[in-house]
Amino acid sequence: MKIKITSVALLLSGFFFFSEGMAQEFPTPPNEIQNVVAVPGDSSVQLSWERGTDPDGVVVNYKVYYGTSSVQTEDDLYDDEREVGNMLSYEITGLVNGTEYFFSVTGIDDEGIEGETYSLEVSAIPEAKEEIIPPETGEETPVEEEIPSESTPEEEVLTDVEEPLSEVEPDQGIVMEEDENMPEESEEGEESEVFEGPVYPAAPVDTVPPLDAMDLAVDSGRLASENVVVLSWTPSPNMDGDVVDQILYTRRGGEEWDGGYSLGAGLSTLELEVDTDENYEVKVITVDETGNESEGITLSFTTSLSETGPGSIGTVVALSILFFVGLVILGRRRAY
Repeated sequence: MKIKITSVALLLSGFFFFSEGMAQEFPTPPNEIQNVVAVPGDSSVQLSWERGTDPDGVVVNYKVYYGTSSVQTEDDLYDDEREVGNMLSYEITGLVNGTEYFFSVTGIDDEGIEGETYSLEVSAIPEAKEEIIPPETGEETPVEEEIPSESTPEEEVLTDVEEPLSEVEPDQGIVMEEDENMPEESEEGEESEVFEGPVYPAAPVDTVPPLDAMDLAVDSGRLASENVVVLSWTPSPNMDGDVVDQILYTRRGGEEWDGGYSLGAGLSTLELEVDTDENYEVKVITVDETGNESEGITLSFTTSLSETGPGSIGTVVALSILFFVGLVILGRRRAY
């Protein structure tokens, strides 16, 4: 009886020591990285994200995953990955303009443990930006019309008056009566010369579209509980002071864009109700008072609640080891 008690005690002690060792071998990984933003450039994409958190440590490194295919299941993989160090933004260069790329980010803590799930996936299409040349103002120096050299009616009147005055005898005096020879004022209906001032060119029509909004991002913190994501962006710089509206277009999957929603000129955040396990794309266009529209800034994201990421396989392996160890301990207890 004493031997059995001692054996059981030793078995339990070994199990606790082994469990403690396993806990140290598999520490808690970092949490999912939040608010990843992708801004396209010329053959490049600029990524940024919020600082990561870890339940039992500090996030000291980040890894960027990207490729030309979206990752939706545990079997999907990105084409490439890069460790970028302890920074909150990174530019990926050498991309093909006009091709859509998908991006996710994970955190790595001070024990070298990587997060088990990717961040919410975002996408961007790098494009070469066209240089906008401002139109010519079209201003010209006004040309004044030459005034006709012919004498005006007033000058003719003076000339006609001077001639009869020179013929007046000294003893006759001057009688201020209306001279029949003086030209009468023009009556209604008679044509008269009208002086026209300088002619100025018409003002040029504004055909330059406003600048696009910037930093379009999505926050999925309320996706699981409310089926809501929060869009945020920085409105157009409005360099000409003529922006009057922003229009939001949405679509999911391969569907056509919807009819658009007017947001006003100053709005910068918006709650959007979505369905889970769908691919969405949003676009914000800026409109000026002439009706010119910007090219628009776009953002793609998924609303999948299934956890995909580099840590999924590691979790399965860890659980398998614990199950195997449990079977060994149970077999030894039966032997005693």
